[in-house]
Amino acid sequence: MQKSFTQWILGLGLLAYAIGCLALVFLLSLNPLSGKIDDDILTSNTLLPDLTLINQPMERVQLFIEIMKPLVAQKNELLSSTRERLLLIKQRVDQQQELGFVDREQLNSLREDFFVNIEDYPSDKQAIEVLLSRVDIIPPSMVIAQAAIESGWGTSFFAQEGNNLFGEWCFKKGCGIVPTRRAASATHEVRKFESIEDSINSYYRNINTNNAYRSLRDLRTKLRNGSEAFTGRALVAGLGKYCGRGDIYITEVRAMIHSAKLE
Repeated sequence: MQKSFTQWILGLGLLAYAIGCLALVFLLSLNPLSGKIDDDILTSNTLLPDLTLINQPMERVQLFIEIMKPLVAQKNELLSSTRERLLLIKQRVDQQQELGFVDREQLNSLREDFFVNIEDYPSDKQAIEVLLSRVDIIPPSMVIAQAAIESGWGTSFFAQEGNNLFGEWCFKKGCGIVPTRRAASATHEVRKFESIEDSINSYYRNINTNNAYRSLRDLRTKLRNGSEAFTGRALVAGLGKYCGRGDIYITEVRAMIHSAKLE
């Protein structure tokens, strides 16, 4: 009798579990956005080769471009996928539909990753509007041209020793490499990265979230919605605050895009 009762309880538990699984599948099927949370972070681990050993300038340039192109393309693909997901979430919010669990987690994750805090942007509509200006691609020509300028086509000391391709600084002691010519009163270091991907991830996050490049992001939105081509040469106009050289730097990046035939 005791054995039969135990078997009956076990059978009932298995039945309840099966019903629960079926219910979960049904609920997930009702939410077209259910699934994994999208992430735009490059996770591979490519180290910069010693480009100083290549004596022929054109050969060095070509190798640098060949290294950068697929990584930048992959980064933009990840961002495009995440942006499409965000647009679908926007559609649901605009239709006043309740967000499912995965969609809510996706939106919360994007808020955190792109510094759109709930204190400044309490509503989903507000947050999504700001996120759409930040969760976006950067033309490969602009990315590669800046990397070439800032790293000397990958030959600079900071590129070779720290995989730093974009001249990024950091301000916490030990976060990078101390420049030999740093002023006595200065505290900055040149940031050190574990891989090229880490440097690219940081560059994108800087351009897509830093207040210094808000005008660039506004220009990107304008280019997306207008008739002018969404190119690196056009978007470079928003880089005036990148290194303190203003229009001179913009001209330099455009010249690099042209001379290296990046676009």
